[in-house]
Amino acid sequence: MMLTTKKILLLCAFMILKATTLVGDPVIIGFHQQPGNTEKELIENLGGTIKHTYTLLPAVAAELPQKSRAALLQYPS
Repeated sequence: MMLTTKKILLLCAFMILKATTLVGDPVIIGFHQQPGNTEKELIENLGGTIKHTYTLLPAVAAELPQKSRAALLQYPS
């Protein structure tokens, strides 16, 4: 099977679109106190993936879908 330029471009476009739907936006989420299991579960339930938990700051680095940010802002801590 010979790949033409058009097929290669379509394949690349599909891969880019698929990657952008699977990966959330990188964010740093701050809390009033060190995040525990409840806060981490909240992020995961909103479709996020925690990449790093900071020890000197009450925050985590995560990937979070754009649509979940508003819901996270409603959380009081």
